[in-house]
Amino acid sequence: MLQSKTLSRMGIVSLFVLFVGIFAVHAQISITAAAVPGVSNAGQGDVYLTSDTDVLYIGLEDGTLRKLGGVSNLSQNVATGTLNFVDENGTAQTAEVISGDAQNRLTAGSDGGAYLAEREMQLFTDQSSATQNWNGSSEQTVVTRTITLTQESIVDISYVFSYIRTSNGGGRYRRVNIDISGSTTLNNQMSTMSNTYSTSENWGHCSANRKYQFNPGTYTFSMRTRGNANCTTRTQTDDDYGWSMDITVFPAD
Repeated sequence: MLQSKTLSRMGIVSLFVLFVGIFAVHAQISITAAAVPGVSNAGQGDVYLTSDTDVLYIGLEDGTLRKLGGVSNLSQNVATGTLNFVDENGTAQTAEVISGDAQNRLTAGSDGGAYLAEREMQLFTDQSSATQNWNGSSEQTVVTRTITLTQESIVDISYVFSYIRTSNGGGRYRRVNIDISGSTTLNNQMSTMSNTYSTSENWGHCSANRKYQFNPGTYTFSMRTRGNANCTTRTQTDDDYGWSMDITVFPAD
């Protein structure tokens, strides 16, 4: 009885080894083209590897192939930032890194990633550093500043012109304005006037502030003065009798 069971077990093991051996001999890996859906004579249990995408298929009983696995592909359009994805089943999909909504300031960087440029503010300052005499009868340029804008920008201009009148007489005035070269419509649109009314009132003060929105380009801002009496400006540290022009530039978007 014991001998019979032992022989029976040996028979089962032998059959198993034989089955594995047959399968091992029968199974093989073949190279096929990408057009695997049209295969109808695949060997059952055979493994097929596509030559272009390295995807594995196994042969079924009916001669067709079934996919065992695959490789997904991810790429990015560096100009737009869009991600392109093809999954294991060959289905193409896209993902937007940058929203197409209006007023979105994000752009695609050199590597295709979302990029937000730094909003750089620039400040340009000019001020009096010595005593200066100004003739009342002619227009004279106090200071000139040329600025190149590389993008649409907000330009904030502030100036002050504090002076001491050096000629006597009745009502006297001093006018100061900003002339903008490079713009066809904004010249002389920023000005103030200070008046003196008696011989004892011998000082005056002109100041103004205004914001402009300019397109990219080169602009020259000139601070000019004239009046009907001679006057003197001093340094900024001498009892505030002096002038200054400050220009602040920051992106408009």
